[in-house]
Amino acid sequence: QRRAVSSMDTVYALSAGHPLTIVQLERSVLDAMPAGPGV
Repeated sequence: QRRAVSSMDTVYALSAGHPLTIVQLERSVLDAMPAGPGV
């Protein structure tokens, strides 16, 4: 579900034209989630 929400946020960010926002969202999700595999 988080991936779906993240995807939606990314789409909105792209529509808004704020690539930096996408990076911040990615980091926010990673920071919010516990240290998973591949980190």
